[in-house]
Amino acid sequence: ARVTMLLGLARPERIELAIQKCTELGAVRFIPVLSERVQGGVTGAPSRSRLDRWRRIAIEAAEQCGRAVVPPVDEPLPVMDAVNSQLAARQLFCMWEERTGDSSPLGKALKTIETQALEKNDGQRETGTGGCEMAVLIGPPGGVSHAEASAIQEAGASLVTLGPRVLRSETAAIVVMSAILYEMGDLGG
Repeated sequence: ARVTMLLGLARPERIELAIQKCTELGAVRFIPVLSERVQGGVTGAPSRSRLDRWRRIAIEAAEQCGRAVVPPVDEPLPVMDAVNSQLAARQLFCMWEERTGDSSPLGKALKTIETQALEKNDGQRETGTGGCEMAVLIGPPGGVSHAEASAIQEAGASLVTLGPRVLRSETAAIVVMSAILYEMGDLGG
């Protein structure tokens, strides 16, 4: 699976950890997202030096795990611009901490995508850099707002939950990437 991570802005060390670990796990692109909820100390778009630091972290993480291609860290986008930039080419999941009738468990959503990919490829599982394209939006600490979740869903994205746990944004990013790798067969299984 080729996964683009849309990361809600959080404290720099949280974004840095998410970029480092998700690069190691195979994310192909990062888009910092400006949303309604921001954590104390985070105001507006990150500085040029902060973006450069995030890009260096992606380079170092790619080198550490032997990746030939470094995932780019894009300029930040408002949440709906980021969502709309991804929906045309790939399935988009918005991680939603509220379990409602509008959200489905991540495992179920991934099984649906895997089933569609298998049908498309005559029962053959594609692994590595091939396979399905998807994007995952991880909200900032405090999550995406109800208004954002509604707009994201209306745009065509799926609201997805990780169950009863409320995870830090950087932990959620790592868990989601790991689950995608597992479900899509990219962990050597």
